[in-house]
Order: sequence, then structure tokens, then C-alpha cells
Amino acid sequence: MQIIKRLFVYAMIVFKSRYTKNHEYSYVSRFFFMSHKMFFIVPCLEYRIIMAINDHTEQLEYETNTYIRSVEEEQDKHRRLHKALSINAGIMNDSKSSSSNDINDKELVRSTIQSFEHELMTIKQACREHDSELNNLNQLLMEQAHVSSSLSLQENELLLEFNSIEKEAKVFEDMHRQLTQQCHSAEIERSHLNHVRLHTSLFDIVVDTKGELYPLINNLRLSHRPKGDLQWTEINTAWSQATQLLMFMSNTVKFVSRNYGIIPLMHCAKIIEIDSNGKKVYHHLGVDFQTMDKKTHNTDHITTSLQVFFTLLYQLSIHIKISSDHEINWSIVPYDMTKDSIGPYNIRMIEENDETSWRGAINCIASNLRWLSTVL
Repeated sequence: MQIIKRLFVYAMIVFKSRYTKNHEYSYVSRFFFMSHKMFFIVPCLEYRIIMAINDHTEQLEYETNTYIRSVEEEQDKHRRLHKALSINAGIMNDSKSSSSNDINDKELVRSTIQSFEHELMTIKQACREHDSELNNLNQLLMEQAHVSSSLSLQENELLLEFNSIEKEAKVFEDMHRQLTQQCHSAEIERSHLNHVRLHTSLFDIVVDTKGELYPLINNLRLSHRPKGDLQWTEINTAWSQATQLLMFMSNTVKFVSRNYGIIPLMHCAKIIEIDSNGKKVYHHLGVDFQTMDKKTHNTDHITTSLQVFFTLLYQLSIHIKISSDHEINWSIVPYDMTKDSIGPYNIRMIEENDETSWRGAINCIASNLRWLSTVL
């Protein structure tokens, strides 16, 4: 125990000599001094200290050295700061210092003050620069806010315009769909109409192949004169239907005769002929009972008018043959036609009272008229 006490006393003396100057004790020396007192006052601590020293000698040595270095650094910093502040305040505790040390201390203080002033000026300049930069940033921020507001307005306008365009696009899409459906329906209808023979639908011509019956157009008998129950009223209507069919076929193939024109009146159809002198000659396909000329009411036949009708039918056939728009197999035409004849009958040479020849010629005209209506 005496050895341990001597060790503590020795440690206290060593630390006191190293860390004490001008009768100033550090808290480390005071710590050892108080520990020395406690060591002698409290006997129970001796055993604990002995055990700690025996168990953790190396750790205590390392921690003690670390603590000593930290204390030295802190004391050195504290000493320099305390001396600079003491000199600056005019307080000099050490009256035994030499004049050379005073000059060094004043230089130290002056350099310290100059460094502080320089640092303050630098800080002030930095603050001014920061204020200027802050003002610039605030200005930029205001400009950015203005730009952002303008962009927001433009974005809203664009959204409204986009919404309007989208609505118009939907309307256009609906309209396009409807028009597409209409076009499709029209195409289907056109396709169906291509298979419809308009002429045969409007004009139904029936011809007796044996030649015993009158040819019919829409159930009306075609003849050159009245006989028995066949009266002029039926003949007028029948040849009016025939002239309408001839006119419709001419319009289909865009045929216009140079010297003949058709007036398809229901009560009595007429064909206008322009002769070599440029005069108009009217050929009635029947008896026009509505005319004021009573002489025409006593007409017995219309053979001359039928010759003109045949000539107009022949001109239409020639136009169809030379037209490139219509490809027709003329080898299956019922009766061949020339300028003056159809089949075995010469229209120009038949006598007015030749009932059989005129019935056969009208039969041939009706057959060719029906065939043309089916191929156009």
C-alpha cells in the first residue's frame, strides 16, 4: 500500500511540473491532487484502484496518453487566445515579461486584427455579392413567374382549342361514317341498277313469232290502221310508247339525228322531218284528234309515218354499231336492217293495202326494238 501511495504522489508531481506555469494549475493537476486526497481519505478505493491497474494497465496507459495530448492542444489554444485578448484589452498579467515579448505580442495582435478586418471585408463583399445575386435571382424568379403564368394561359387556350378540335373530329368521324354508309348504300344500289334493264322495265314488248297476232307494247297493239276492235285511240297510244322508247334509247347512247326529231305526245306521237329545202314536215303516228285540221281525222293508215319511224330506228342502230362505248353482238339481232328494208320486207316498196306485208314489217320492227332495249 505504501508503494501505491508513493506512485500516486510521484504521478501528481510529474503532471504538476509539466502542466503548471506561473502558479497556474490545470484541471489535470487538480484532478490528481483531489485523487490523492481521496486516496488517503477513502481507504476502500485502494483495493479497486489496485484491481483496475492490474486488469487494465495497457488500456489506461493508452487512454491517459490520448487525454494528455488532447489537454495539451486545448491548453495551447486557450493560452494563445487568452493572451491575445488580454493584450488587446490592456491587461497584462505577466509583469515580468521582457520588452521584446511585448513587441511580438503586439505584432501578433495587430496581424490578428488585420486578418480579422480582412476577413470581415471579405465577408462584407461576399454579402454584397450575395445580395446582388439574390436580387438577380428574385428578378429572374419574377420573370419566370410571369413566363409561367403566360405559359399557363397559353396551355389553357391550347387545351380549349384541343377540346374543340376533338369535338370537331368526333363530328367529322360521325359524318364520315354516315357518308361512308351512304356511299356504300349508293354503290350497292348502283350495282343493283347495273343489272336492271330500265328500258325493258318501262316498256314491255311482246312479239308473236308466228306473226298471227299484233305485236304488243305495254299491252297495246301496234298496227298501221284500225281494224275490228282495234281503234285509233289504242294505235295512237301504242306508237306513242314506241316513240318514247326510241327517244330514251337515243338519249342513252347520246344519239341525235340530223334530220329527224321526236315529239312523244301521249294522244298522238309526231316525228318532225327536215327536208332538203329546210322545211319541217310532221309525220303523225296515228290520228291527232286534238288538232284543228279536220282533214287528218279521216286518215286510213300511217304507212308513211312508219317508214320515217323505221328510218330513225335504222339510224340509231348504225350509231350504236360505230360507237365504241357499246359492245353488242350484232350477229344475234332478230332481223337485219338496211336503209330501206328489215328482214324480208322492203319498207319503201310495200303497198298501202298490203295488209300481210305491213303486219310482218311491223312485227320485225317491234322485234328489233325489243332486242335493242334489252342490250342497252
